[in-house]
Amino acid sequence: EWQQTAPQKFAVEWVARTTSPVLFVDREGAILHANEAAQNLLDLPAADPERRKSIWDVDAHLTPELWHTHWERARQTGSLVMETTCRTAEGNSALMEATLTVLSGEDHPPVCAVTLRDIGERKQQEKQLRITAEKFRELFEQAPGLYFTLDPQGFILSVNRPGAHRLGFSAAELAGRPLGELLVETDRPEFAGLLVRATSEPGRTHTGEFTLTDREGNPLRMSASCRATEGPEGQMLVLLWGQDVSGQHQQAQKLQERLDRLEALAAVSRVGTLLVDAGGQIVFCNPRVGELLGMEARALQGQALDTIARPFRDENGHPLELSRLPFYPVWQGQHSFQEQEVRIQRPDGQMAYLLCVALPLPEEAENPHTLVQFFDITESKRQVQEIADREQHLRELLDAAPDPIFQLDREGKILRVNSALEQLTGFSGEEFTGMYLAELAVAEDQDKIQKILDFHPQDAVYCRQVITITGKGGKRVALELHARPASQKGFSDTIQCIARDVTDRVQTEQALRRTAETFRQIFEASPDIRLLCTSEGVLRDVNASGIRVLGYATREELLAEGTVEALCATPQEAEKLRRCLNSRTPVINREVVLRHRRGGKVLALASVTPPGEGETAWDTVEISLRDITAYRRAQQEAFRSHRFRALGSLAESLHRVVGQFTAAILGQTELLRDQVAPNSPVGQAVNHIRETANAVREMLRQLALISGGVPLAAEPVDFSRLVAEMVQEWKSRLPENIRLESELSASGDLVMGDAWQLKQALEALWRELQEEALRNGGSVRIAVEAIRDSDASFFSEAALSPGRYIRLSIRNVSGGDASETTSGESSSPAALAGGRYQPGTGFAIALAVAEAHGGTCVVGDFPEDNEIVLLLPTADGERPREDMPA
Repeated sequence: EWQQTAPQKFAVEWVARTTSPVLFVDREGAILHANEAAQNLLDLPAADPERRKSIWDVDAHLTPELWHTHWERARQTGSLVMETTCRTAEGNSALMEATLTVLSGEDHPPVCAVTLRDIGERKQQEKQLRITAEKFRELFEQAPGLYFTLDPQGFILSVNRPGAHRLGFSAAELAGRPLGELLVETDRPEFAGLLVRATSEPGRTHTGEFTLTDREGNPLRMSASCRATEGPEGQMLVLLWGQDVSGQHQQAQKLQERLDRLEALAAVSRVGTLLVDAGGQIVFCNPRVGELLGMEARALQGQALDTIARPFRDENGHPLELSRLPFYPVWQGQHSFQEQEVRIQRPDGQMAYLLCVALPLPEEAENPHTLVQFFDITESKRQVQEIADREQHLRELLDAAPDPIFQLDREGKILRVNSALEQLTGFSGEEFTGMYLAELAVAEDQDKIQKILDFHPQDAVYCRQVITITGKGGKRVALELHARPASQKGFSDTIQCIARDVTDRVQTEQALRRTAETFRQIFEASPDIRLLCTSEGVLRDVNASGIRVLGYATREELLAEGTVEALCATPQEAEKLRRCLNSRTPVINREVVLRHRRGGKVLALASVTPPGEGETAWDTVEISLRDITAYRRAQQEAFRSHRFRALGSLAESLHRVVGQFTAAILGQTELLRDQVAPNSPVGQAVNHIRETANAVREMLRQLALISGGVPLAAEPVDFSRLVAEMVQEWKSRLPENIRLESELSASGDLVMGDAWQLKQALEALWRELQEEALRNGGSVRIAVEAIRDSDASFFSEAALSPGRYIRLSIRNVSGGDASETTSGESSSPAALAGGRYQPGTGFAIALAVAEAHGGTCVVGDFPEDNEIVLLLPTADGERPREDMPA
């Protein structure tokens, strides 16, 4: 019974108490049971089915497929050992060795017992051993001396590269050769004895000195050390290493020569130098020691060390014992270096300060000496004290300064402030302690604070910033800071800031900026041309109205003209504007003519405000130019309209009076023609009188047409067809130097009017433009099109009613193709004073007929040609006309 039940109980007890984590996992990867060690290590729940985890929750590298593979391998082999990484309860990854054993029974399905063992430390040790071996191999190969590994018989197993190179061989050439072959014969017995001693006492180092020969036969003296040790496979190895000491004697001689030179230098040096042997006897003493200590230098040599202790004093002026002197610990071997300030009393009773430096001389290993040097720092101490006094005086001055002064570190922490800053902000010095400048500054000045903290001397002499800080009680103060590092040489951790209260100045500047913004808004919104220039006329600024009225695209394009004189139309106008600029009193409404960018002229009234005088003087002149071009055109148009009305009244009177005489003359000539022969002199005279009377009658009819005395025979007229008939007639009687072109695109649009009057208007315009073309040559272009009132800018100037119109354009192009000429701007008759074309009777007739039909006639001003535009309302857009003479 015990054999049947005890093993099972022991196994369960062992699983529960063992310190190794043990898991029982089914084939699907579910953890059925985990002992206490596994629960603590892997944060697994107790036997609770609802909280059960899977094996891949413990090992992130496992997947269901990989677990099934491990299960089958463990079932086939009985046990499977592998390395894995598990997640611990602390969230760390632990390297584990897992042993998988598949257990099967008759009354339960098979399970896998997983036993874990932490192998992280072992892996780390293995890694460290590999690294150590690699470092040893690297040190062995790179060691500057001669290193050999030998077998107990003295055969070379390996040699480092510097050693093989020193002997003139490669490492491969020396491997397998006895080291005794490289020794001189006299040293071979001694080497054999050294090898025997080393192999008989493993682990103990034995030394010797031998002479080797290199490949060329040159001797090489080596001071060697030899020790036997156990190899990696248990065999005995002998490690032999040494240094080349061939030049030791030559180096010793050179060292002695150097010591002699140093001794000579020490004799004349301004540094007191002592050399003390191990017994405390002064071996060497230069004259400077005697001067500093007030003793005879020659008398000190050979004396005991306590001889020089008499002048040394402590802080209270009492003599110092030898054990309290700074060089005593070095002489006793307690320290390898000592540096300390000491006081001495000179024979005259004055106190002096010395810096004592003591160090051992390692070159004298068998007979150690102590080197002691004394530096006179009395003057340095005095200067340091003077600097300290000056700094204290400077601190007192800073505290008494009227301007705020403070220091910052590179993080912006306030280190020190003076009383002026305390009074300005209301904070005390204690309250400033630990406070940062950024805490006092307003939010919009934080970037300025960072610029101060990042400032370096190579950027500029100092960093100037204006910041606003908030004092105690919420009071805001504007400060102008001049900051720079405390040290101008290299990087400094401290920043010095000198401040000035500029609150009033900042408020004044803000008011000036607001005034400037208001002036700018008024300047830009002004409908007049506003120019700012110097007293010499150099342009500085212009408002939007000036850019638009003068025809420029951008402000920069207008300012590129340079001076205000360049904006004038003629040199005479420029001189007129120059006199306005030179005036010391304001100039108001002086008429000047400016140049439009496209070649036109702009008439303006100039008002000039000269620069101020005295303290408020500034080199800026303001010029206000009011555009009166349209106003002057309206004046001229009104004048021309009154003149045409007067001519119309005169023409109507002439038509009534002269028409009666003309009718009588024509009646008498008709009677005379029946009574005389046509070819007789009297008949020819009668015919001449008749033709003259007919011409006078035709002229009277035109005068009546101008005056509006001829009534309209209103009927629908195809104006395009009428123009086409007239063009054919005109082409038949054109001179050779004139070319006539036509483009009639308003066919079908009718005009309600008198066809005869329209023909008279077209004929009158043609005669007038034909005479212009005969003088200048070129071509005449006629175009008819239908337009709306929104298609041309002169509708508003001509005061036409909105609607649909027929537009007739007769254009004389001088010396070129009409299609290549840039179209100009049309204007009312009043605008013709500035153009080359001066309208005559033909234009008067056309204007009277057009206005009688509810339209108008205008002239376009082009750079190189002339254009007359006739506008007539269509029949569907007929407008009532006023019965008034032209």
